[in-house]
Amino acid sequence: MWMHGGAFIFCHTGTHARLLSSLGAAADAKVLSVEYSLCPDEGRYADMLREVTRAYEWLVDADGGGADPKDVVVGGDSAGGHLALGLIAELAKKKREEEDGGGGARENQVRSIHWSPYDRVRVVNADP
Repeated sequence: MWMHGGAFIFCHTGTHARLLSSLGAAADAKVLSVEYSLCPDEGRYADMLREVTRAYEWLVDADGGGADPKDVVVGGDSAGGHLALGLIAELAKKKREEEDGGGGARENQVRSIHWSPYDRVRVVNADP
């Protein structure tokens, strides 16, 4: 699952199609590219994060994308990497709330990749 960069104000899934196609082919994986509202006219960061969270929930829902959460890697470049980290924080918060409420929290390990023009590509395993 990939969120495109563009300083939260430009770019879209189409501008990153070649990159994601190459990434998916190299990883022998399917890639879900998430289109989210852009600032300032379409939304604010909270709106973007809500959209990304809904996309993840759809992806791991049996009636949606049907992906096993253990097989999902979330990531993004630049602003999209920021959204990926925000998603991981949201998932960790939800897991803590489920555990505190005594509900049956499902295992939710998230793997992520963040790409910045100022850093190398890194793969991080995180257990929120």
